[in-house]
Amino acid sequence: MKNNNRNRKLEYIREKNNYRLGKRPFTVFSKISNEFMNDEKALEQAIIKIVNDASKEFKNKFKFFLRRVIIRFGDNYDDFIKDQKTLRIELTNKKS
Repeated sequence: MKNNNRNRKLEYIREKNNYRLGKRPFTVFSKISNEFMNDEKALEQAIIKIVNDASKEFKNKFKFFLRRVIIRFGDNYDDFIKDQKTLRIELTNKKS
């Protein structure tokens, strides 16, 4: 029991250090309707809401913020039948 608890803490510390040093981004996926793609203000507000929720979730778990936001549209998870695109948001500390 003692060893399991220690291993869990070490895993958490390693994961936190990977995020802090920029070795790994914190990634959030969200489905967005194609109707948002035509309306720039609505798309911008949806992105801001998703980024804020992801930042809050990350801060609650790891107790620090990630500075850079990378937004990518339409990776391999687009759904053409439901007319939705996948929005991939990465929060990272990587400099470049």
